[in-house]
Amino acid sequence: MESLLDQSVAQPRFLAALLTGFSLLAAVLALVGVYGLLSFSVSRRVRELGVRMALGAGRWRVLRLVLGQQRGAGLGRIDRCGVASAIGLSRLLTTLLFGVRPGDPVTIVAMAGAIAAAAVLASLPPALRASRIDPVVALREE
Repeated sequence: MESLLDQSVAQPRFLAALLTGFSLLAAVLALVGVYGLLSFSVSRRVRELGVRMALGAGRWRVLRLVLGQQRGAGLGRIDRCGVASAIGLSRLLTTLLFGVRPGDPVTIVAMAGAIAAAAVLASLPPALRASRIDPVVALREE
């Protein structure tokens, strides 16, 4: 009986594992992209950030400035498009959902929050690096 049960759930388990693997890969690629974009932006703006700090902007102000740039990078639009896509695609994947209704608002809000939190964590290293810029060194470089 146990063998028959294992055979009956083998395909759904495989599909769930496959979708989980691809979603984790997509999440890692997205976070590397956010990190790379903000890191590149900070490296291009060293002189500007140095001038801001020389004129009195504190480390927290520069940190907020760089983290606020993340919203300008399209995270808000991507998040809205992602929620709309999740609601639409969840109806197609109804057979793979166990214990969750398609379009469950609690699940969708929790995942959108998790993605936003992960994007903020990916943005922290470039933002912290920007807040530690020495104004004298930044202005002397060029």
